[in-house]
Amino acid sequence: MYFALAGKLAYLWIGGTHELTKGHWIGEPALWIDDWECRGSLKATTRCEGLKLDVAMFRGILQELCAPTSCPQLDDFVQIYASKFVRIGSDGDANSCGCLYTDVWVDADKLKLLVEQELLPYLRQEQSP
Repeated sequence: MYFALAGKLAYLWIGGTHELTKGHWIGEPALWIDDWECRGSLKATTRCEGLKLDVAMFRGILQELCAPTSCPQLDDFVQIYASKFVRIGSDGDANSCGCLYTDVWVDADKLKLLVEQELLPYLRQEQSP
């Protein structure tokens, strides 16, 4: 998974081109879908700065953190987030970001709403005595 920190990148795939700028990311499906394969290519269109998140390392850390003795609430959050991520990502059509055939899976605003409206209230409810 890659995060754009500065500059502009072009993601090229069978459905067209998607521009990524600061605050955008690509490749999140690899975190939640086993055996995900990249669907396109990414190239810088200006001088860029980015950050790479290693999927295997991320999954290993999550396994440790989500162990029953560590933080069961995090395990719940991760499972719910992953299933909702896949659901909203596959709701799109071939002309939108949310599509099974692209690495730019989900609209960021849609994802932010999901977390704010569905996941955070769930976590707050779980933490209440």
